[in-house]
Amino acid sequence: MKAGTINAVSGARSDVARAIASARDGDTVFIPAGTTTWANALITTAGSRSLTIQGAGTEQTIIYDNVPKAGGGNQSVFWSFNLTAGKSFRLTGITVRGQAQDAQNYNNGTLVFSGGSHAVRIDHVNFIQPGTGCMIFNGDIWGVVDHCYFDLTGFHQGVQIHHGNWNGDTGGWGDGSFEDQLHLGTEKAIYIEDCAFQGSGTPGAGAIDGTFGGRFVFRHNTVTADQVGMHGTEGFRGRGLRSFEIYENTFTSPNGIFFVGCYIRSGTGVIFNNAFNGDGGGTGYRYGIDLVIYRATTTAGRSCSGNNFGAPWGMATGSNPWDGNTGVRGYPVLDQVGRGACADRVRGDNPINQTTGTASWPHNASEPVYEWGNTIQSIRGETNQLLTVQCTDELLQQGRDYFRATEMPAYTPYAYPHPLTKGLPPSEQRTRNATGNLQHDAHKNRRPWGGKTPERKQAKKGTNQLPEGQENVDN
Repeated sequence: MKAGTINAVSGARSDVARAIASARDGDTVFIPAGTTTWANALITTAGSRSLTIQGAGTEQTIIYDNVPKAGGGNQSVFWSFNLTAGKSFRLTGITVRGQAQDAQNYNNGTLVFSGGSHAVRIDHVNFIQPGTGCMIFNGDIWGVVDHCYFDLTGFHQGVQIHHGNWNGDTGGWGDGSFEDQLHLGTEKAIYIEDCAFQGSGTPGAGAIDGTFGGRFVFRHNTVTADQVGMHGTEGFRGRGLRSFEIYENTFTSPNGIFFVGCYIRSGTGVIFNNAFNGDGGGTGYRYGIDLVIYRATTTAGRSCSGNNFGAPWGMATGSNPWDGNTGVRGYPVLDQVGRGACADRVRGDNPINQTTGTASWPHNASEPVYEWGNTIQSIRGETNQLLTVQCTDELLQQGRDYFRATEMPAYTPYAYPHPLTKGLPPSEQRTRNATGNLQHDAHKNRRPWGGKTPERKQAKKGTNQLPEGQENVDN
């Protein structure tokens, strides 16, 4: 059957859910213009369908997230998507405004994408002061987030990238990603491109975060008063971020001195042609790039990160069996910056090296980080620098674990723009409403998705005031 368009009656949660339930493989679900509020979570399961969910545009289709965040859990997530391997998915043309607040900091996300689809596009979606983090990718998803706007002035995260089920690994901890090769410059990642992030001016939340073997590419974005970061293999069972490609971005701290633009705690990749700027006076970034190992200890036994991690990984002391322990202070440390693919499999909620049958280092291969072409604007009356190694210079050595002002040999960036960004669904297609009645091209002349760029705000603490002008409240 030829793909069609299902027209939701309104943007109310129940109408959107009904339209999605009526969709067949390849269909587009259209959410009309209007402002509405959702007070309950929605879970969308694609099943055996490729789907597009399309609003009337970011200035037209506006939904307030009033889903209670207290207690965490799936019921606190505004909209969750279970996406199927071998099927494509697209979400486009809406704005989500925060209302209910995640006061307990569960950080379970506003839009959460899980599953195994390798053709996911999220574009022209705006987040205005969300009550919790904006997007989370789980499982083994590849795709692109493009032309989205993230108002993070309320100190929330932009996009979290997790690949806990990479290559079909059922454990969910990211082990499979660390057992696979690097795949830089390929489609095998979550791409974030041509997006804008307005931060709070306070380090710690971040435009980007990742763990569980996550793999991301962050390119051609603007970041204001915020940073790109990640977690390492540190304080819980999950593995750290596996790989990153960070290039052709502009970071600006216009209202103060921001700690760091790229906070690198795990894995490997490339960082090139980024600009770390201020206003030309007494503002800017203290560091453009900071390399750090959170599990590391100093020669005096002090934690480099201020944390003292327990089971399962513990601290890197020089005798921890999870580390290589062939050099000073445990070098090479498990999944540290500049290390990657593991020769041994690690499995189990209580992790065990499957080769040795014990808790032991899985033999991370050397995969150095390469940095080149980056610039940092000086701060009047202050000392700042493009790259620093935080506390762990014996574990992170230039020319071994990372290379400065050096292009990665044989590396070529993936096609830009991402191939999934090419065009809208064909306009000449049959459409039907949520009751299944066929129409012909009912929206041929309607305004396309998108809309004007939201007004950029000065970095400030979020007021958490309830928005005005709500209507069509759906309980």
